[in-house]
Amino acid sequence: MNTPKANRKSLIMGFVFTLLLASFFFSIKAINFNLAEIVILVACLVYGGYKGGIASAIALVSADLFYYTDGLRFWHLSLHARQDLLALILSATIIVLMVGHLYRKQEKAMKALETFNDILKQRNNSLKEKSEYDELTGVKNRAAFRTDFTGMMEGMQAVIFFDIDDFKKFNDSYGHDMGDFVVTSVAAELVRVFGRMHCYRYGGDEFIAVMPFHTEIEIQKSINKMQSDLLQTTKDGKAISISITAGYCFGFTSSAKDLRGIMHQADLNLYYSKARKKGSGFGSEYYSEDFYTNHECACGQENITI
Repeated sequence: MNTPKANRKSLIMGFVFTLLLASFFFSIKAINFNLAEIVILVACLVYGGYKGGIASAIALVSADLFYYTDGLRFWHLSLHARQDLLALILSATIIVLMVGHLYRKQEKAMKALETFNDILKQRNNSLKEKSEYDELTGVKNRAAFRTDFTGMMEGMQAVIFFDIDDFKKFNDSYGHDMGDFVVTSVAAELVRVFGRMHCYRYGGDEFIAVMPFHTEIEIQKSINKMQSDLLQTTKDGKAISISITAGYCFGFTSSAKDLRGIMHQADLNLYYSKARKKGSGFGSEYYSEDFYTNHECACGQENITI
């Protein structure tokens, strides 16, 4: 995009460049001074743009007045000199007008292309948003989790699985609108506590948060905060206690195997927590899968798929 500063620079450069070249051709007594000047004008138009071409044309006319008049007035020139001077002025004007028209068309085309690119970029962003964010809750979905997975394999990480307790009863007793309300309420609380960039809707009523690990106490406080706030949920002035159960695991990750292992143990901890007491939370540090052989877990140990 042309700015006033850029336009001034083009004008100055075109004027100075033309005068310098014109002086050079004049000093070497060029055989066809008019042709040399036209070449200079075209060069300025090509490299300096429309504004540079205007400045070049003005400089050329000034140089010609000096070259032909040699201190005399225009009307004292010979007929041949007048014809040469007028021909050059007319040629310069035509060239500037023609190139100026082309430049305006080019600028118009470039603006249209920029507008098209902006629209295309917005549509691409919109498609990306729709493909990576859950339409109902606005949090990232499982596809986004797959995309982000590689970036999670570094340093200490904590994985927390959340499951809505007795979710089926909301749909069966109050309808799917109530079920949607419960899911969106949990998602909103999850984002508020852990931040949108760390949260994913992993299944119908299951969510996951993956974030850099600080301390287990912080994880427990965050889970307790979510559980406490959701129990106080209201809709249309009526209390709707939403209960969630959490399972978490934390540990050092340096590979996909580590992260999958942490996810697997967090998932097992979730089911162990649900079997022990709904609305609670249970977690552990990342150990080998043999650690869980002694757990009285009410579920099978399924492998985590991403």
